[in-house]
Amino acid sequence: MITHQIIVGLRDIEQQHNCRVLFAGESGSRAWGFPSPDSDYDVRFFYVHPPEWYLRLDDPKDTLEWFAPGDLDYSGWELRKALRLFAKCNQAMNEQLASPIVYESNGDFAQRIRELIPVYFNPIRVVHRYISIAKPFTVPLFQGEPVGIKSLFYILRPLLGSEWVIQFRTMPPTEFVRVLDGITPDTDLRQYIDALIVQKETVAEKDKIAVPPPIVDWIRATCERLPKEIEQFPRHEQPGWELLQQLMNDMVFAGK
Repeated sequence: MITHQIIVGLRDIEQQHNCRVLFAGESGSRAWGFPSPDSDYDVRFFYVHPPEWYLRLDDPKDTLEWFAPGDLDYSGWELRKALRLFAKCNQAMNEQLASPIVYESNGDFAQRIRELIPVYFNPIRVVHRYISIAKPFTVPLFQGEPVGIKSLFYILRPLLGSEWVIQFRTMPPTEFVRVLDGITPDTDLRQYIDALIVQKETVAEKDKIAVPPPIVDWIRATCERLPKEIEQFPRHEQPGWELLQQLMNDMVFAGK
């Protein structure tokens, strides 16, 4: 039922904004595999306009946002904007394209851009981004205060995603459990996270919990260690635009 409602919303967006949705998938906790009972639906999509839109001299809006009844949070990027961000290895976009929950995928856009993720992948940029996501949520934690269970996941997921990047030099899976299975963290940490996932299924996202000192110590040590490790990475060379330009041409002018 909810999938049908989401797709109906995508059709309304297409009609209202004269665009075509290329891909739409779930983001956030539902895609990561640990939703709370009060989690909303984070629908993230990429869309393309008719060719004449790209010939305009002005600077038209290149994002669409809409919050619909039923806790449906829609957010979309226009194709040119999306590809420019993708070229810089946008961590959020890569995760969305690998979402296990796909609402719509038209033509071969999703397949082709997923194949380009390794080409444009920048491990240094992704780890820096993950650290920047986690750090604000660590402030009350390091002060010994209880933290929201949602906030705790906003610390653990990016830190462990960074561990994946450092080990494999690839984009980590969107599903959190797959990351855990791949990097095999300390047994006590894994048991704590598994229990936390179960707990999150039954409590509100803002519910606060006291984090055990060993987990706080691991978070603190990891936040200190990760920046030092990525300093040892070789500098990343930015690929050219050719592959992304061809993809854009095909989506805009060939209507694939």
